[in-house]
Formats: sequence, structure tokens, C-alpha cells
Amino acid sequence: MSKTDGIPTPPTPEQIRKEKDKLDLRPAVEFVESNIDLFQKGVEVIRRREPSLYAREWGHRLQFPRHEMITKSEPEVVTGPHVDAGEVRELLMRMPEVLLALSKLEKFSYEYADEVMVPRFDEKTGAMAGIVSPWPKLKYFKPGEEDKSRVAVGYTVYTAETIYTTALPETVYKDEAAARLYQTHVALHEFFHTVEFPIFRDEANKQKDVTLETDGKKFTFREWWGEFEDLMLSRGEKPVSRYAATYGRTLNRAAKRSKSKKLDFLTAVEEQVAEAFVAYQLNTISNDEKWIDFKKARPEMWRLMDRLCRAKLIREDGNIDAL
Repeated sequence: MSKTDGIPTPPTPEQIRKEKDKLDLRPAVEFVESNIDLFQKGVEVIRRREPSLYAREWGHRLQFPRHEMITKSEPEVVTGPHVDAGEVRELLMRMPEVLLALSKLEKFSYEYADEVMVPRFDEKTGAMAGIVSPWPKLKYFKPGEEDKSRVAVGYTVYTAETIYTTALPETVYKDEAAARLYQTHVALHEFFHTVEFPIFRDEANKQKDVTLETDGKKFTFREWWGEFEDLMLSRGEKPVSRYAATYGRTLNRAAKRSKSKKLDFLTAVEEQVAEAFVAYQLNTISNDEKWIDFKKARPEMWRLMDRLCRAKLIREDGNIDAL
């Protein structure tokens, strides 16, 4: 604010550029490239889990529309690095059973695997204001110099039944293996949205009373979510990743109280939680602070996510639901 009249001082061109650069995906993928062994180890830890019969049945119900988009069967289609359907199925069926039971996911779609999600910015502030429509095809993606790696990736519909994987342009990565690992990150992130969107987003199918139990202690999903909010707001925990920090402008109590900003606040928390879930699953995540061990770097956030991922689902009659 101006010291004399209390009018907010407009951001400088440099501040606007820095705000836009929060959506620069190159540093996040570069982090994977620099720590590729750690990310591969995280994926291997997931692969070594033995899924239950319930989890296998859940995984084999998943559909993968337009998977042929990434199989080279359509040579005219350019998609860049993606995670194969079989790998997606194997990883997701090894997610915590309580989350599989809550997830509404039915389809992991490759329909937009050849398209780039380009952020649209508020030119007065640099804040993300949405996604450019229509999404450009990867083969025709010709951004300006400043925007060459400012891209978003992956999208889940609010009714949570479908995840769409989208393309990473070559301006974002140098190592294709690292780019695929980042796409794995995105798949895990979007999976978590299929758990929480039905609770917080979908009015028609909202789950009102999801009760969980960990180590003999019962709690609701909303209570757990409130603890995560408190961790960020009252205890000042920083966003766990570079991407999560993108939503820092609306991750505050003023936005939570504001009717006009309430949805923005929910989005900000959703992105923090989804990124924390990825960090918990891989024990690492792309971040500007350069830490490489989630449990050691963020012990409180790790414990909170651990309590959710080890939980059992409780039915309304108080009995533990057989998953």
C-alpha cells in the first residue's frame, strides 16, 4: 500500500514476471532430472506393494480412452512423454485402499494427450486467470520466449470420474525419462483429486459423512482436512512444492472468510493436499528448497498424510468396512 493514501501499489513488471514464472514447469522437471534416482526409487517402492483383491478389481475396472494416442499407432499424432495405461493401472491400484474406496475415478483418458494446457494470466498482476482455450496441439505449440515452459499439465473433472493426461512440450524437459516421471507425479496428484472432489466439489454426489479410523482413533475426512488447513494457516507450514506455491496468494484466512474468494481458497488447499500426497507416496517432490526427503523435511505434514493413508473406512453403523 502507498504510505500516503492507502491505495495498493501496482506490482512492478518484474513482480508480474515472477508471478507468472510460478507456472514455469521447467524448474520442476529439472529437479526430477537432477534427482532421477530418487524419483525412480519412489516409484519402485510403490510397485513393490502387494495390492489386495479389492485393489486389483478396482484397478481392472479402470478404462483408458484413446490410449492409442500414445502408442505410435497414429504416427501423425505428436504427444510427447506419457505414462502408459498399464503403468498407470499398476501404480493406482497400489494406492491406499481407503482412498481407492473413496475415489470416483472410472477413466484415465488420453483424449488430450497431444494438447498443451497453456495458462492464461491476469496481465495486471501476473496471477493465473485460467487456461487458454482451445488447448493448442503439441505439434503446433509455438509460445513466446517467456512463455515457452509456462504450462499446466493434467486435469480432473469436478465430478471426479475422469482424469485427462495432457502433453509436455520439449521446452519443459531435456530427459524423456524424467518427463515421464513427472507425468507419474501428475497421475498421483490427479488421483487424489478424485478422492476429495466428490466431498468438496460435486453437489449432486457429495459424500457428507466420511468417517475414518487410524490407530483406534476415529475422525472424519473433513476434520482431517481442517487439520491440514490449520497446518498451513496457523502453524505457517510452507507449500510442499513449487507448483503448490502457485496458489499462495489465496492460501490465507482472509480468502477463507471471503464469499467471493471461498472457491479460490478451496482450490489453494486442494493443490497443497494433492501435492503433499504425491510427496508422501514418492517421499520426494520437486521443490525450490532443494530438500529430497519429505518425511525429514516436513515431519508434521508427513504424519498428517500418513494418518490418512493408513486409515480404515468406517460405515455409518460404526463397523469397519471390508474393502
